[in-house]
Amino acid sequence: MGYCRSLNRKIRTALTLSRGDWGILVKAWIWLLYIDLLLRSRPFPRVREFVANQPKVRPEPPPGQAWEIIRRYQRFVTLAARNHLYPMECLRQALTLKKMLVGQGVATELRFGVRKEAKHLLAHAWLEYEGQSIELTHGNEHFETLTTLEDRQ
Repeated sequence: MGYCRSLNRKIRTALTLSRGDWGILVKAWIWLLYIDLLLRSRPFPRVREFVANQPKVRPEPPPGQAWEIIRRYQRFVTLAARNHLYPMECLRQALTLKKMLVGQGVATELRFGVRKEAKHLLAHAWLEYEGQSIELTHGNEHFETLTTLEDRQ
């Protein structure tokens, strides 16, 4: 019964998507898989460099328009991650969104955070645009942001 409702909701969502939306969704699905494979086979600094070093297809949009682009792409990366072959968690989603936004001229920063919950240390990755969080999965407000060498300078 629950499966039928879920399938019905997915079909209704699919029918509302335009051709352009489908293009973004398919690209997001493919990039998630490709970035997952890169993370499994390459050192993280090389993957991060690959994601960030894409020639900009478009000039940087004004901030208001950039947020519209971010929200649109964020929606489809999240949707693709939910409907993937296996779970695509926060790091894969953040890197995929960053890769796709670079192509739109939107520069974002990859952030990492940690928090201690009971006896476990939890980690989370997200993007920021102009100092504001672009949240893909769960809230990052409960994570202590790790600083990078670039942040310290």
